[in-house]
Amino acid sequence: MDPFTNPKSGPQNNALGLYVPPGHPGRPGTALAPGPATRSAPEAAAFDPKIILHIILKRLWLFLAIVAIGPTVTWLYVRKLPPEYQTAASLVVDNSTPQVLGSQFRDIVDYESGSWWSTREYLETQFQIIRSRTMALDVASRLCARETTDPKTGAKMPSLQRLFAHIDCGDKKSVERAAPSLQGMITVALGRDSRVVLLTVDGLDAEMVAAVANTYAQTYISRNLQQRLEASGKAAGWLGSEFSSLQEQLTEAEERLARFKAENNIIFANIDDQQVDVMRRRRRYTEELDAVRLKVIALRPAVEQFGHAADREVPTSTAEDDPLSDLPPVLQDSENIQKMKQRLGEAEEKKNELTSKYLDDHPLVQQQERRLQSIRLELRKEIRLATKNIQAEYERLLRQEQDLRKSVEDANREARDLEGKSIRYNQLRRDYERLRRPTEAVGGRETESELAARLPNNNVRLLDAALPPGAPIGPNRRLAVFTALVVALIMGIALAFLLEVLDATVKTQDDMERVLQIPYLGMIPHMPDTPGDEGPKDLFIARHPKSTVAECCRVIRTNLLFMSPDKPARTLLVTSAGPQEGKSMSSISLALSMAQSGSRVLLVDTDMRRPRLHKVFKVPSGSPGLTSVIAGTVTALEAVRTTSVENLFLLTCGPMPPNPAELLQTERFRHIVQELAQAFDKVVFDSPPIGAVTDALVLSQVTDGVVLVAKSHKTSRDMLRRAERQLRDLSATMFGAVLNDLDLESRRKGYGYPYYYYYKSGSYRYGYYTADNDKDAETAIGDGPGPTPELTIEESP
Repeated sequence: MDPFTNPKSGPQNNALGLYVPPGHPGRPGTALAPGPATRSAPEAAAFDPKIILHIILKRLWLFLAIVAIGPTVTWLYVRKLPPEYQTAASLVVDNSTPQVLGSQFRDIVDYESGSWWSTREYLETQFQIIRSRTMALDVASRLCARETTDPKTGAKMPSLQRLFAHIDCGDKKSVERAAPSLQGMITVALGRDSRVVLLTVDGLDAEMVAAVANTYAQTYISRNLQQRLEASGKAAGWLGSEFSSLQEQLTEAEERLARFKAENNIIFANIDDQQVDVMRRRRRYTEELDAVRLKVIALRPAVEQFGHAADREVPTSTAEDDPLSDLPPVLQDSENIQKMKQRLGEAEEKKNELTSKYLDDHPLVQQQERRLQSIRLELRKEIRLATKNIQAEYERLLRQEQDLRKSVEDANREARDLEGKSIRYNQLRRDYERLRRPTEAVGGRETESELAARLPNNNVRLLDAALPPGAPIGPNRRLAVFTALVVALIMGIALAFLLEVLDATVKTQDDMERVLQIPYLGMIPHMPDTPGDEGPKDLFIARHPKSTVAECCRVIRTNLLFMSPDKPARTLLVTSAGPQEGKSMSSISLALSMAQSGSRVLLVDTDMRRPRLHKVFKVPSGSPGLTSVIAGTVTALEAVRTTSVENLFLLTCGPMPPNPAELLQTERFRHIVQELAQAFDKVVFDSPPIGAVTDALVLSQVTDGVVLVAKSHKTSRDMLRRAERQLRDLSATMFGAVLNDLDLESRRKGYGYPYYYYYKSGSYRYGYYTADNDKDAETAIGDGPGPTPELTIEESP
């Protein structure tokens, strides 16, 4: 039957409300039948700013809470902070101390071989000294000795006690507790492209921050000079006492080294060169011996198995339990053996194809069997040939191993002879070198060290003393609040996007197309809850045939017809990845839309674990159904029930069986499906979800195709992807996917879906562009005696 023609009224409009004449590319049976509409690549990849707005509006209260709380808390915190002051003292560090004794004289304390201040390492060391705890303790002691005026009483008091009221300058431990606080106040930095060092101090007292900065500068200058003088004095005393001792030790070391060289006939350092050559040869022999040993170890298991491998029967299959799989790796990795095994596997596959068509005594089967025997003989010969080659290689490696071991032993013997001489020689050489270098360095420095100890030269001097600041530098309340506002905005947007990314459910057509590799058939909008007197929610499109929901179902119906226009599918399986995703509602809606097009449609409930269709159509529980037909108590056509919808028939589940999967796998069930497909134009099977049980997978093998249903904001991408993969693994025909329960109002605001509806007196009213404003009325769908409520459809103006 042509699904576009109604036997009562003639040619019908298609699901989009357009007449399709014969020969039109959109009519079944023509050469070109368009499939489901898909967007072009540039359009699909285009960025829509409305998506960002939709994500933020979706979590607007969370976004506003973060934006409001962040700046508010920051303002409440900074408004209570006291004013903060800052000042700095500057020091100049020269490249070197003044050379009073001329350019040839060098300072006895020389931290660098050249211009030491130009090195970053020395600079960082000095910065660490200024920020050290020892420096802070020295500064604290000087501040205790420095008197100042108490700003409240006008009395004299130590500067440290004014700076830290809890510090007692008379208690040494109390003064030590002030050191960490002083370390936190000071900041050391180097002026750009200069030798000026800035000592910056922050604090709450304008006068005291200047006092701390100046005290730090004076303390560092004094400590630097004191360190130089003390180091020079100590060096002068040490150099004078050590020089004569070093000379005596150096003379004795030279005599011992000369006697040893004369006794052992050693000229210069030839013993070292000879020892290096011996060690080089020994290392080369050892490396070659290790390499040969590894090869021997690798080949030994193979050689031990050769007696068994040579007589092993050639396998008759290429399965994973191949008897040749336990052969030594050297045999398994042989390129010739792999090729022979591949040929054997191809020959066996060819034989299996022939035996599936002909008997064993057929000439073609016999010829293929002889070819198999020939390949097996060739494979056995190849294994034996590889075995002989490996045995020969193994014997050659054993001989090579013996030769290398002998060479290593000879090199070891020669090295031991040289070791006994070189140990003593190197010891005497080290003693001589150890004494020669310090003797040369110490010689002649006695007079220079004594002069340097009496020269108060310093390369550090004060440039500018710190002055009390006239105005505070902080806290900057406006900047803090503005920064908090920017951070709150970024955090709010980031959190909204993070929650959106963590939501792993499918929501729109884009999500379905990214996750699945099957056509997108269409969507079924969210069906509003209906009063009890209107009947079940599943029959919504029967009561509202001109609603948006009904129109979307007709789009899905049309797309299914376009999937195979030349040979339309007669049996259709509707399933989902998980439970409660609107699978049964989608099955009923799709069956209703097909029945409205004039096709004889049978709706079959194959969910034998949780059947639902009998409740929707008000069929008594336990009435004869599909299980009764499989059991043989009734025939298939006897169990089919009519409904009040023209061309729509129903086959309920019937009594619930204990073994649904086994019933669906029986041959009788296959005959029942064939019988129903011949009796009706379309047969729609409502099945259990794929992720819960295997019934849907079994049904996919007896139907013409599968429609996969996903529920918006409920079905996860992973479950949907696994369900598709399970169906593809069984080579099931996939018609496409349907997105169910899509909220058009929220989608329209965020993504621009062209569907609209409005509320009136608490009820949904749907309207769309059409020239027909007549009121339609249909009776409720039911079966059995009793009155059925009348359903009326009121269109929007």
